[in-house]
This record gives sequence, C-alpha cells and structure tokens, in this order.
Amino acid sequence: MDLLERYLEAVRQYLPQVHADDIVAELGDDLRQQLEDREASLGRALNEDEVAGILKDRGHPMQVSGAYLPTQFLIGPALYPAWRFIVKLVLGWILPPVFAFIVGPTLFLTSTDRAGALLATAVTLFQAEIFALGCVTAVFAILERTHAKVTVFSHWDPRKLPRVRSILGEGRISRTKAASEIVSSVIATAVWIAVMENGARPVTLGAVVVTPAPVWLSVEWAVLLVCAAGMPLGWFGWVRPYAIRTRSIGRLAIDAASGGIIAVLLHAGTWVSLAVPSNPGAEANVTRWVNVGFEMGLIFTVGILAADAFVELIRLFPRLRRRHAPASSIVA
Repeated sequence: MDLLERYLEAVRQYLPQVHADDIVAELGDDLRQQLEDREASLGRALNEDEVAGILKDRGHPMQVSGAYLPTQFLIGPALYPAWRFIVKLVLGWILPPVFAFIVGPTLFLTSTDRAGALLATAVTLFQAEIFALGCVTAVFAILERTHAKVTVFSHWDPRKLPRVRSILGEGRISRTKAASEIVSSVIATAVWIAVMENGARPVTLGAVVVTPAPVWLSVEWAVLLVCAAGMPLGWFGWVRPYAIRTRSIGRLAIDAASGGIIAVLLHAGTWVSLAVPSNPGAEANVTRWVNVGFEMGLIFTVGILAADAFVELIRLFPRLRRRHAPASSIVA
C-alpha cells in the first residue's frame, strides 16, 4: 500500500493543518475499502498499475483536497489548492531568498545607514509579497470565472508521487516557532548592526563611560552572521515544517559557531573598561565586577548552547531518544 500512502501524503500537502489528519483518515478509509472490494472481486491482490488506476480515477491530490475545503468566495474549491500552492511557492520559496541573498546584501553594502538598510529590505519584501499575492489571486480569480481547464489535473501519474517522508521528533516545526525565530533574528541583527556602527567608541551611561574591549572588533562580523542565521532558518521552518532533520543540522551549525565566538571572547578575559569621572578611585573595582558579570553571562550562554545542541542531536538521531526512554514506553 506504499502507493496509497504516498497519495494520501500528497493530498495532505494541500489541506489546512487543523483539518488535515481527519480528512486524510476519512479519505484513506474510503480508498482502502475501495481497494479491498476490488481485490475481493478479482480474487487476488492488486498490482501497482491497478492501484495507480484507481487512484487516478479518484483524481489529482490537489483536486481531491479541494472537495474537502469550504467554498471560497473568490476562488472555488477546484482551484483553491492550486492557488494555495502557488502562493506558498512565490511568497515562501522565491521572494525571501531573492531579498535575503540579492536585495538585502546590496542595500546593506551600499548604504551608510546599515540598520536602516535592513529595515528597508524587510519593508520592501513585505510590499513585494503583498503585490505578488494580489497578482496570483487575480489570475486565479480570472481562471475561476472563465472556467479554464487546468491540465495538470488530467495528466499525472500516481506512481510518480514522492515517497512518504519519515517524520522525526514532534512531527513538525510549529509556525509560531518559525515566526518567532525570524522576528528575534531580525531584532538581534538590527541591534548588532547598530552596535557595529558605533564601533569601539566609548558610550556614556549616566555617570559611567563604557569602552568596549578590542576583542569585539575581531568577532563583530561572526556575531552578525550568527544573529542573521535565524532568519533563513526560521523561513525554512515555515515553508518546510516537516524537514526536522535539516533544521536540526542548521541549529547545530549555529550552536557550533556561537560556541566558537564565545571561546574567543572568554580567551580575551576583558570585555569592557569603565571610567567614572566623578569617582576615579572606584573605576578599577567597577570594571572588575562588570567583567565578572560578562564572564558569568558567557558561561551561562555556553550551557544554553550545550542544552540546545543536545536536544537537536536527539532529534537528529532518534536512537538516542529510544536508548534513554523508559522500558514501559519502549514496550508500548
């Protein structure tokens, strides 16, 4: 029944997440009953060609999913899955990489206001996605009203459907987690760009003048890359929620890079120097305690990175989870 499972998985891709499990279960029961009835009438098991013929008669996965969706006011159920697929392709797979690897770097490298360039890239991407959404919707609305035929529904082969993916860990990356990763990465990147623009110049905080140590200049670009890495990783989690293995590899790479940066910082020993014009005698003591605080913060961050790396390794290698699982859960 591998072909049936691949067909059901293909239908799932065009369904809203909240209803996908129930719809796929209902459709699977119906198709299995149909296949069993056909086998009973023939007195033998069906071969792959016969199973493929039954699935093709049921319809293209995109078309079948449309029959389970509520009526759309602008785009009907027959074309709605195709519209949803194209929107995800353009807004999720095409525009973000173009802005992340072409538009964004161009604005960043040619602008004197780098934080403003990052904000301009995000705003322009949002405008481009709204425009693309409108264009795609207009095209499908025209197809809906002209009753144009979509030939992909008639020329397809169930045997060419992709294999069912192996789902690891919790099954999928939540959209909330992916979105929060993107937002936090944008904020961290913007803040760090502002720090980079200040350079090693002293910063006055009330009665204290803080001067960054030279070590920060040696790691500033590496920190920027780590801050920005959350954006493509979050985007990938948004458009490919089941690609848990690939995301785990990305998280491990970021953890390793972050650990390398922290190792360089810890080796420096001093991260800021403080001047207190109103009380020069206290400068050495204040500087020492502030740097102790920095050291404790860096060590605590190492612990967080190690914990995150352990979780990602568990997801990447499920055998580790089974090795540490209770005996009762293994028997179950």
